[in-house]
Parts: sequence; structure tokens; C-alpha cells
Amino acid sequence: MITGNNKPGAAMEKTVKEVLQATLAVFGPNGENWVRGHGGDNPQCCSVTAFYRAKIDNFAEGSGSDAYRLLCRLAKTKEGSLSKWNDRPKRKFADVKKLWERAIKSCSRSQMPRKKKRKVSHD
Repeated sequence: MITGNNKPGAAMEKTVKEVLQATLAVFGPNGENWVRGHGGDNPQCCSVTAFYRAKIDNFAEGSGSDAYRLLCRLAKTKEGSLSKWNDRPKRKFADVKKLWERAIKSCSRSQMPRKKKRKVSHD
């Protein structure tokens, strides 16, 4: 279980990047587990169901929620409308994978230390 609880023995909350990586992995390497619409009990699932399949228990808050909001922002859809974005008739797994990869990459950039500006001396 993933929680924000910091008590000894409690599971540590995943980072946004880890949540995105886990949900992308649910789809399978070639998208064989991705589907438009709700996958139900079969192995296939949509972009939203992937969060549950990846056992992101803190989907309503914390890094699960942050990951979901990031995907919505990058997809240029209203928060809570990722399922509508996923279910568009012409949507392909390549689109889904590209969105997840952009989100993961944006996490990597934001977590990199910034370079210090060097002062140039004109003495």
C-alpha cells in the first residue's frame, strides 16, 4: 500500500515520477493492456483504471493526484477528464504512451538541480 504515512513500518508514498512509471507499466510494453473505455475485470484498462491497477491507493491526494493532474494539464483537458481524452475514437496507445513519457520527462527536469550562474569578473 502506498501512503503518505511516515510512521515506522509504513509504506513510503511514491513520487509523481514513480506513479507515472507504475501506471505506464500497467499498459504493457506495447500497449496490449490499454483500451478505450473501461477495461473491467479483464487485463485491459484505460488511463484512469491504470492508477488502480498500479495500486496507487492515494489517487485522491498526494503524488497519485499530482500525477493525474499533470497528465490532464499536458493533455490540455480539464482535471477529471482524462477518461474522455483516453476514450476519443481516434486515440491510439502511441498517444497515451507519448503523454506519459512527456509527464515523466517533465518530472525528471523539475527534479534536476539547477546550475549555478557563474559570476563573470570584468577586472
